[in-house]
Amino acid sequence: MLEYRVAERSDDHVVVDLRGELTNHGDTDSFQAFVRHDLIRSGDRNVRLNLDELTFMDLDGLWVLIALHQHSAARGKALTVQGARGQPLEKLTTTGTLALLGKGPAGTPLTPRRSSR
Repeated sequence: MLEYRVAERSDDHVVVDLRGELTNHGDTDSFQAFVRHDLIRSGDRNVRLNLDELTFMDLDGLWVLIALHQHSAARGKALTVQGARGQPLEKLTTTGTLALLGKGPAGTPLTPRRSSR
């Protein structure tokens, strides 16, 4: 099951925390609609997906991230990931996708967000 929420919003970016599993069995349709319509179309220029609490991601989940990245880039916006670890980090790394999704708007690497827990 996938859960997501806006964790931080500023003038230049919004951070969305993801929790659980990003798979074809999760609620990826509503997540994609949320990012596409509520964030990208609403004017947020930089969307950062925090994967700190994402425990599993299959290839369908990876495709969701790539599709959202392409959707935002086509509109002159940036969608990046941060904080991936464990299996999701391995999936992003072995597929070469981290190089695409782990960069900020100017191509600078994003640093992992520090948890206050």
